[in-house]
Amino acid sequence: MKVLFVENRKKTLVWHCWSEFLKTKGVETAFVIYNHAFALDGDKNYIIPYPQKKDLVPFPKQCIDEDYNLIYSSDRLINHFGKNDLHYYFYLQKIKGILDEVAPDIVIGESTQFYELFIISECKKRNILYLNPSSCRYPIHRYSFYLYDTLIPYGGSNELIPTTEAINIIDGIVHRSVKPDYMSKLKMSRSMLISYWLYEMKVFRSRYQGAKYIIPSLFDKLKKDNEIKGLCKRWDAIASRKKNVDSNFIIMYPMQMQPEANLDVWGHKYMNQLTTIKKLVDKTQENVIILVKPNPKAKYEFTKELLDYIENEDRVISVPLSCTMQSCLNKADMIVTVTGTIAIECILMNKPVLTLQLTLNNEMRNCPFLDDIKNITKYVRMVKERNFPEISEDDKIHFLNRLNATSYYGMPEVSDYDSDLTGAKECLDDLYSIVTDYERKNSKNTSR
Repeated sequence: MKVLFVENRKKTLVWHCWSEFLKTKGVETAFVIYNHAFALDGDKNYIIPYPQKKDLVPFPKQCIDEDYNLIYSSDRLINHFGKNDLHYYFYLQKIKGILDEVAPDIVIGESTQFYELFIISECKKRNILYLNPSSCRYPIHRYSFYLYDTLIPYGGSNELIPTTEAINIIDGIVHRSVKPDYMSKLKMSRSMLISYWLYEMKVFRSRYQGAKYIIPSLFDKLKKDNEIKGLCKRWDAIASRKKNVDSNFIIMYPMQMQPEANLDVWGHKYMNQLTTIKKLVDKTQENVIILVKPNPKAKYEFTKELLDYIENEDRVISVPLSCTMQSCLNKADMIVTVTGTIAIECILMNKPVLTLQLTLNNEMRNCPFLDDIKNITKYVRMVKERNFPEISEDDKIHFLNRLNATSYYGMPEVSDYDSDLTGAKECLDDLYSIVTDYERKNSKNTSR
């Protein structure tokens, strides 16, 4: 059994921890390395050399397919820093060669950077299982192995939560006393700050060593950050002027932070949030207001074009960056999100919600999948007529258990502020179970 891990900066520490454990169980492991600075001693590393000038060529037209289009259009440096794809073909050929040589049974990595997405594309074509371990949001301190570049969970613990405990968890989520792991605030110490800055220095140093295709220059990064600060100030100024709401129906659209795989990859069709907001306006009646709630940690989703539109469109209102989700929920009649955590929260509080990306959440009848924004009118009518579906307490418990059963206890993450692998180590037994179960299934299929 062979498992190939895909380097992703500090996350590679988690993969190394997992690799060392799997090797004790007789599993062969290897690493594909994009950023040479994050290759770890003791691992079997397949390091992709940095391309030379002669290696930078246009991507062959005959090789352009749906996967390439997703990779290109979700590329952070192309979208936000005006870079190009001349390195793509070089990396694709190197990736193919590594997959040929290693011939892995399972590949484990994220689904964020261009090289990870090329590996995913090749794994699909070769029928190699690619798993992306990531937080399942709720219940907290749990994660799922997501298939390829999707939000479809693979496997799961099949654990059920006792009814009393489930009711308490639901109550905590509904009343917002429980928050997802990614929203928890770290208590900063001097050593953590030092660790963070050392890590940042390592990242930017690696850019000048050759890893420049996913890391902007320090000048470009500071320039972009300064631009976002200005847009944040302007956003709050616009929000302070657009307070009056003359409407009998409000749809809240919570913006998702970019760049993030949540939207750029998993919700790729709707990664242009300005276009999504415009469609919500165009496909609803004049008496419907679109309330746009920004992510409190707004980044590159803020653009001059977005703010110009919101400032000049009477049917769109914005709220300040400091405005709480609960405050917005109190104003809204319905929520529309792509892949936001808010969908789970709305399901459990029976707040009308639609998602633009099909996920596990859409198994619940009070969270329909909106396959096309042009079809939103019927759901607006259902809410107005008070016949939007609601679910019972038993349904909520079933849904929570569905999330629990398709996930595992642990947190395969490492903070930029330290190198604590406690959460990653909690995943070891379930990781081994995934690997051995897959090996068993494959051996059965092979013997038939």
